[in-house]
Amino acid sequence: MFHKLQIFILLAILPSLAYAEGNIFKEGDHCVAWKTSKKMFLLSNSTPIGMNCKASAEAKKVGADYKLYVTVPVAKFDSGEETRDEEVVLILGGDKQPNIIIESEALSIKKITSLEKKDATLQGSILINGKKFGIPIKVKSTINNGKLTYQGFLKTSFTALGLEPPSVAGGVVAKVYDELELHFQFQEAKIIGHPNL
Repeated sequence: MFHKLQIFILLAILPSLAYAEGNIFKEGDHCVAWKTSKKMFLLSNSTPIGMNCKASAEAKKVGADYKLYVTVPVAKFDSGEETRDEEVVLILGGDKQPNIIIESEALSIKKITSLEKKDATLQGSILINGKKFGIPIKVKSTINNGKLTYQGFLKTSFTALGLEPPSVAGGVVAKVYDELELHFQFQEAKIIGHPNL
């Protein structure tokens, strides 16, 4: 027979465990995600992930080049736990800035084409909670069934982005580590204004 505390612990941990294994995205997803690690009751670690498939990506012409702009609605992250998602909106300052904006460096057509052949690290910026930070973004591309997909990854931290890692009861009940990963997977066919379309 489970006690109330045991049931609470299971409800707190299970949604995180559901996302902890395997690839973050499924084939065909056009989404972004955050991923971090936390400790529950000073005992067990888990890896919660928040998915957001409401993000949009747009390639805008800047002179002869293009910049990729990604708009991420803060309130649309889904980690499988509603309370955590509400906390994420507060942490990311969604009440003041409802969208995170990611902007790439200017990319020539040649550079965009080269992304289809090799992995690369692009420079860019992220506007989050009213503050702008320079970021390096690792990008790779894959072709499945004739469809081009871009995947990206940024390893950073809450404090590097001016954010406070959340905790419950001073970290005794739950403590999120400072490490933070940002991931994306975009389908070329869904990138507005992509020069190859």
